[in-house]
Amino acid sequence: MDSTLVSGLTGFATAVVGTFLSHRFVLQRSFKEFAERYRNRLFDKQLAAYEALWVSLRRSSIYFSDETVFVRQRGDVFFSGQNATKMAIELTDVFFTEHGLYLSKSTRKALFDARRALQKASSQYEGGDPLVRIPREQFNEVSAALKELVQATRRDVGLRALRFNAAEIGIPEEQAEK
Repeated sequence: MDSTLVSGLTGFATAVVGTFLSHRFVLQRSFKEFAERYRNRLFDKQLAAYEALWVSLRRSSIYFSDETVFVRQRGDVFFSGQNATKMAIELTDVFFTEHGLYLSKSTRKALFDARRALQKASSQYEGGDPLVRIPREQFNEVSAALKELVQATRRDVGLRALRFNAAEIGIPEEQAEK
């Protein structure tokens, strides 16, 4: 066989293999870029879902306003069944919008546990006084459910290490996250 023919076939084979390998590399890179863009969009949607959920948690604050589940007046804490019902509805609304799709399993569980505790407590005080004292056990149950929802939300967003100074945000030291 002629050396030019061998050189030509070698060159042709090298070009075919090179083309195949570069095409494969381009496809892999393209897929990785697509996957990264998809993950970034998904992350943005998840973050928007947790932000929407966080807004609905404003009623869980004891210091927010008269629209909260627990209202502090003259050093005493009262339960508002009406506000608890509103919060349970708001939590349901967050879940059954586009945001609910992006909440983690642990946050969904905490959301429905909190909603159940709010509904259970508020159903006992329908039609009565707008603010009532509830038994300590029931207060603890609702508070624990709301606290777990707040913590699950913060965990999922990645804010576990974020610490609040209780005095700076106006809450009792025992309520500050440890």
